[in-house]
Amino acid sequence: MSRAVTSSPTRRGLLTGWGVTAAGTGFFALLGGDAADAQASAPAEAELIAALLQVEQVLVIAYRQAFRSQQLGKRAAARLRPLDAHARAHVSMLRQQLDLLGSASPPPHTPDLADAQKLLSAHQVSQWRTGLRGEADCLGLLLAAENVVIGAFFKVMSQLTSPARLRLAAGIMAGEAQHALVLGELLHPRDITQAAPNPFVQGTA
Repeated sequence: MSRAVTSSPTRRGLLTGWGVTAAGTGFFALLGGDAADAQASAPAEAELIAALLQVEQVLVIAYRQAFRSQQLGKRAAARLRPLDAHARAHVSMLRQQLDLLGSASPPPHTPDLADAQKLLSAHQVSQWRTGLRGEADCLGLLLAAENVVIGAFFKVMSQLTSPARLRLAAGIMAGEAQHALVLGELLHPRDITQAAPNPFVQGTA
């Protein structure tokens, strides 16, 4: 829904920002590295699902903050409630998959507000630094967060080996792309070129 960002933080910087060690797992550990890192140590399926779970949890935090800001009008809030519910359902689906995998690794760290701010700031999302001062700020935050999630799924899907989990990831990614379109329409009513500026869905890398 938005153009892919060509530059990304280093693996070391992302690990530090997420608060995990080099041996840990999570979104920063798996999605923030360069190609050489990925080839050196291919992550296990459970690690990939854990990474997607964490980034989806960050999206839930973003929706929660948007609603708590009390800056959303009635129309926008009504359009966003189903999107928030979908994000929460995606978290449940991914957590169920992680349970089914029965990984021997410790359960993934559950992101908090500070983690969410660090992750989105690493992807040049600035709304939380300046504060949510109006509906447009809330919608911009959520659209940016949705694109970070889409980018995460886009990157991870090529590494999944289970057909069932690949279908699940593709379905969730498609759902988030629909959410991004809804947010784009709310930000740019009656302007489809702004609401959907890119015909290809890759998110923000």
